[in-house]
Amino acid sequence: MQPVAGVVRRRFSARGMTAAFAALAALAFVAMAFWLGKLGFVGSYLAYVVFGSLLFAANSGLVGETYHEAQDDHGKVFGAMHAVTDLGMLVGPPLLLALYERDAALTFLALTSLGVVATGIFALGTRSSAPK
Repeated sequence: MQPVAGVVRRRFSARGMTAAFAALAALAFVAMAFWLGKLGFVGSYLAYVVFGSLLFAANSGLVGETYHEAQDDHGKVFGAMHAVTDLGMLVGPPLLLALYERDAALTFLALTSLGVVATGIFALGTRSSAPK
């Protein structure tokens, strides 16, 4: 999806792309929880994968633009970003499986809420250092 994100990047800022793709991925994620039928679930899952992939590419661009020191320190900022991502991939599934076992819809809503909070924190944290 990186080539698609690159094409979109020519028209929009990385910050705008990150916000838009995060919102679209969250909507697709919620749709998975409430869609009735296999076809609707698969369609919303594919939308989530596409928007999630575009979000990752846009977010990497935003980190590169926001944290200029990333250009001078051999990728420490990108390393930290990917370490946090990997930690979520390792810790998240066992926790979410336990939650899913109790209430499937609550799992999707919990993840969406976490995404909204994380997006808000990131947006506020990068506002002062965002490129003009």
